[in-house]
Amino acid sequence: MEGKIAIQREEFEILLSGIPSILNGYDLVKLEVGEKINREALRKHLKEQFEITDTDSAIKAIKAFLNDNVQWQYEQFLGFWKDEPQFDLEELDEKARLFFEGCKTFAKQFYPFLKEQGFAAFDYGECVRMIRECYAVDILDRETVEMMLQDIGTRAFRQFDSWEEFAISYLCGGCYFMFRSSGMNNDYGSMMFQNELQAIEKLFFESRTNVWNRYSWLEGKKYFPGIKEGKKLIESTLGCFVTDRVSIDQDKICYMVREEPSKDNPDSGWRIFAGDETQEYIDDIDHTQVFSLNTVCNYDPDIIPFLEEPIGTVVIRNAEGKLVKEEKQEG
Repeated sequence: MEGKIAIQREEFEILLSGIPSILNGYDLVKLEVGEKINREALRKHLKEQFEITDTDSAIKAIKAFLNDNVQWQYEQFLGFWKDEPQFDLEELDEKARLFFEGCKTFAKQFYPFLKEQGFAAFDYGECVRMIRECYAVDILDRETVEMMLQDIGTRAFRQFDSWEEFAISYLCGGCYFMFRSSGMNNDYGSMMFQNELQAIEKLFFESRTNVWNRYSWLEGKKYFPGIKEGKKLIESTLGCFVTDRVSIDQDKICYMVREEPSKDNPDSGWRIFAGDETQEYIDDIDHTQVFSLNTVCNYDPDIIPFLEEPIGTVVIRNAEGKLVKEEKQEG
């Protein structure tokens, strides 16, 4: 982007925690939060606030915050706003129902600005902060940190297109988080809103800290846009090769073949195509990427019944639009 610094992947992941970094005095672009941090106090905070005491509890807490926090609730509200509820409100007791309705009403004021993007930025940014804090007090090692940051970075990259979009989602999500956490106290929500707004102003406009203005949003291909992470549809953790015609152009999967898996890689052997790729297109390695089978299943669950078929299996989409095994020609 003209006038902005092209951001590196590692910098992008850290900058997702820009708001809590400003509020806590952390370094804005380095993994390390800073030398002046009281690590004993930070360990105590992690234990009291999130019950984090070791690697396992840290991973568990961060995963829960990432998948079951304000964005998860926003998506529940979204179902009701679209008349596609995920559950029946009558299943809740009166107290829980009133609380849910109050939170839903509060969240709806943000919908015109957020639409389907929701509060996700708040969850992403706070998780990056937690990861950095756990690293600072030696609860998480660098390899684990890099893996977790890469996951969050991928989610944020796919869901947002600019720091401005990310900032709005974070601001609204933080306001809602404090409102809900305080038992629906509007004053606490407003206080959080003002604190985060001041941090955002620094990230965009103050010369020493305007990293969200200086750095561009991460550039690159956006694979499987709109497909949410974390929805586990299959047990397999193996990968597969998918062409850009499916993962970027979002064409239907019309051809699948299971080959011998690549050695020394968690490869299922499945090669997935839209079916109209030319050989020249396929031969260009930039047109094919590796994804987990679970991600592709989230894109098209129709492939699930075929995943355990043996090597050599070919699956095609027939004239009726259904995926079927291709019958082997005799002779």
